[in-house]
Amino acid sequence: WYLPNVLEVIGRTFAQKPALQVFCGQQFIQHADGNTILSPASPIAKHLERTLSLTHINQPATFFHLPSLRTLLPLREDFHYVFDAEIWLRFLIKFSQKKIHFNKLIINVFSIHQYSKTYQKIAEFDREKFYLLRALALICDTYDLMPKHTLSQSNLEEELRITFEELGAKSLNRKRLKKQLLHRCFRERFGARDFQYCRSILKEIGLFQLGNWRFNLQKLSLLLPNGWLLKIAPAYHKKR
Repeated sequence: WYLPNVLEVIGRTFAQKPALQVFCGQQFIQHADGNTILSPASPIAKHLERTLSLTHINQPATFFHLPSLRTLLPLREDFHYVFDAEIWLRFLIKFSQKKIHFNKLIINVFSIHQYSKTYQKIAEFDREKFYLLRALALICDTYDLMPKHTLSQSNLEEELRITFEELGAKSLNRKRLKKQLLHRCFRERFGARDFQYCRSILKEIGLFQLGNWRFNLQKLSLLLPNGWLLKIAPAYHKKR
């Protein structure tokens, strides 16, 4: 539910800033056990490509300039869990992120209970978000390095790729997007502990450059779980 007077604040902000396209506020997430946490505004990074790799929108507390949003409608009904994230990606690709207003105003309370799909269907949320990530990966030729998925739908991913490319073929920095996607892929796949696989990704990210490999390993330590650097460094030094 929405808190008192917040819609007036949002409406006034849009009225005062005619060029504004998105208003991002915060929300409370209330769990069935009574625990309530503050969920910040939809994350916007320094670069658009990093924001896209996050594939996340704090949807109830995010409001759009309607004429801009209408150019992207209708919502995709083949997405049942991340249709908001999908249209959020399309919006960012088409309009960039320069005309977004952030406000610490707490907009709403989002209730999660045992019967909500946010609680029951978290795996389906992750699966659909995975399609969005792989579609982005197709744009910058990192598809083969992205994690595989048993329920992957290549036709859907290709269709999304075409849509994303049509919206932002000129505005996207593909090299930067590739780096951000590989960075995310690298972090999510470290459960496998496969050195050869990880090294191929690290090489793409640019951490393993010939030369001062110790310095690069220092940078790498920022990404790795505690203690894992001790395992990878001797193996890499031996291979060189």
